[in-house]
Amino acid sequence: MRKRAVVAAVTVACLAAPARGQDGVEIEHRPVKCIVAGKHPRLNACFAPASELARARVYFRVADGPPDWYYVEMKSDAPCFAGILPKPKKQLVGRHVQYYVDAVDRGFAESRTTEAQ
Repeated sequence: MRKRAVVAAVTVACLAAPARGQDGVEIEHRPVKCIVAGKHPRLNACFAPASELARARVYFRVADGPPDWYYVEMKSDAPCFAGILPKPKKQLVGRHVQYYVDAVDRGFAESRTTEAQ
């Protein structure tokens, strides 16, 4: 009897896992190919459904720098959203910046893109 209870619990956990992955908003974003020193990089992303979006951020860091991630809030830039990063200094020439877009919906489900360089 005890063995059946364990199997039933595992089956329920496996069936519940995909539902969590379907929650949240869908992020549509084209990766940035190049960031120019002296200009504010602008990253655009669209979210679906936009009415469910509670917060969107762009997290970024220098690839070969400290492990700390920094972020900027994304703001509405109809029909999508935009995040404007700080202006990079000339010391970043030839270095890569890693970033990803993170979104949280009204139900606190989080979605994010993969890290890009």
